[in-house]
Amino acid sequence: MTELWSHQQAGHDLLKPLTAAGLFMEMGTGKSLVALKLLETWDIKRALIVCPKAVMPVWENEFAKHTTGWRVTVLDAASVPKKLIQAQQALKNPNGRQAIVVNYESLWRDKLGAFFQENPPEAVIADELHRIKSARGIASRYMARLAPKVRRRLGLTGTPLAHSPLDAYAQFRFLDPRIFGFSFTRFRAKYAMMGGFQNHQILKFINLEDLHQKMYSIAYRVRAEDVLDLPEVLEQTITFELSPKAKKIYDSLEKDLIAEIEAEKIISVPNVLAKLLRLSQLTGGWLTPDGAARPERVDFGKAEVLKDLLEDMGTEPVVVFCRFHADLDAVKIVCDFLKLTSCELSGRKNDSERFYQGKAQVFIAQIRSGSLGINLTRARYEIFYSTGYSLGDLEQAKKRVHRPGQDRPVTIYYLAAKGTVDVKIIQALEKRSDLIKFIIDTMRRK
Repeated sequence: MTELWSHQQAGHDLLKPLTAAGLFMEMGTGKSLVALKLLETWDIKRALIVCPKAVMPVWENEFAKHTTGWRVTVLDAASVPKKLIQAQQALKNPNGRQAIVVNYESLWRDKLGAFFQENPPEAVIADELHRIKSARGIASRYMARLAPKVRRRLGLTGTPLAHSPLDAYAQFRFLDPRIFGFSFTRFRAKYAMMGGFQNHQILKFINLEDLHQKMYSIAYRVRAEDVLDLPEVLEQTITFELSPKAKKIYDSLEKDLIAEIEAEKIISVPNVLAKLLRLSQLTGGWLTPDGAARPERVDFGKAEVLKDLLEDMGTEPVVVFCRFHADLDAVKIVCDFLKLTSCELSGRKNDSERFYQGKAQVFIAQIRSGSLGINLTRARYEIFYSTGYSLGDLEQAKKRVHRPGQDRPVTIYYLAAKGTVDVKIIQALEKRSDLIKFIIDTMRRK
């Protein structure tokens, strides 16, 4: 097991005597490692990890990186019936420790929900616990029904009260209903003064000291700025699967590119880059058909990953870098859907002053436009929705957030479609390799 940092060890030691606990650590402070250590301390043999869809591959990587002896099954099949088959097959191998990873949207559905009720794990880790903050939500109510059948329950989130103190109720209904009870009406009456039309409007919150005291009777809180032993920069790649339609188009384009390279029909760097451009656009969900003036949308995978990530960051300022105009538009659509204020810095638009003035939460920038001469240290989260082929541009973009004036640890996320040029670009940039040669060589080895 990977050695814990001091703040992680403190959280582990505080929570290990409990049967249900909240690990309220901000993004980048290493809460997943603490959770894995607690599974080991609690001597758990069967665990269920419930998380947003985008985070499922991350948990598989975390088990592989930090533990030994665990067999991890990610329920990533295309349909719920197929996910059920994956879960059933996982239980057929009783040897060793087993972890099943499932997303919130699938957990409660049809026979899969019944399967976990009939075959409850020893422990449930609810990652991004705030996803079940709605007391009436289907996933939230399912988790509350599953909880009594589970020996240990652990909730992970950096934003337990992202929108309202009333968010605590449903989260603790899963963790330990003894904290706030089973009646949301009574809970709300205690912590909110109601008024307005038919007494449905919250006038103000009350008894918040009591609320926090009860919350942290079984929870551990860590803020990134309070941690002394965090590295200055953490980098993480979040992968996703292209839809079958987009993957089919991608594979066909890549096959044609490899054939042309091997036949030496295209040998100059500009020609290779032009071909790679279409592959990079496609991983963002866009394809410009031959002869068409505008790209068409063929996939939403990267946008869905971004939505999950932004939702879990709460009210934190965020910088999102993109390469293509279509990607800038996709990010703006996600922000609007989540009701997040945003601004754009690109070759076509510049309303970046809104970010500096605190009027925009998300700074959307084209890499070339946003990589030089600007200070974005208001944010500590940086997302590369898409990247270019220039190591210099990427390094400069990273320095807009991690630079003098930044007083908090920085976390950088790269969004990448599995098995595509996205991953190859990130690998080449990490290795500081000749990018074009690296991509072509890895394509030929497929």
